[in-house]
Amino acid sequence: TDGSYHRTLFVEVPNDIDADKNGLSEAYTLHVEVFDRNNEERRDYTFKIDEKRHDLRVQDVVFRPGNSVDAGDVLFSSVRVENMGDKKEEDIQVRVSIPELGISTSNFIEELASENEDDDNDEETSDSSPDLVLFIPSDADTGSYTVEVEVEFNRGFDVITETRTIYVQGSSGVITPDGVVSGGNT
Repeated sequence: TDGSYHRTLFVEVPNDIDADKNGLSEAYTLHVEVFDRNNEERRDYTFKIDEKRHDLRVQDVVFRPGNSVDAGDVLFSSVRVENMGDKKEEDIQVRVSIPELGISTSNFIEELASENEDDDNDEETSDSSPDLVLFIPSDADTGSYTVEVEVEFNRGFDVITETRTIYVQGSSGVITPDGVVSGGNT
């Protein structure tokens, strides 16, 4: 061979990169240096980054009273959603469920402005869902459960899903490896 090698370079672009300049794509320069003991090569590559038209992100999920709850009690949750896209989003459905327990609830965030909208308006680019209430069944077993968080937007064409974990203290308590029952609700 002629001693040349081909390598693929992957560059991770941060989610919050400024990708809009007055409604146009933002131009960036990637500076690449390749060298060995005898040779070196430097090149600049210019590329443009556009924001996605529809791009929501889950910023945070908060559970009250916390990440642990007793069987038969209520788990309140709030989901903070951020609009990283180029367009205002309206009627965003936020759903929280614990499939193993067969429970779910949902509510709506009315609208989220895009970051590109005029700064002199009072619209928010991120907001929290109204309280989402899950009634933990009184016969739930003790253990960790996966909580699924879904955010549906763009008239139902886009859905993002995240998972969290909560711990449920069941009414029957925990059987330890030596056969002792402990920690049940009374």
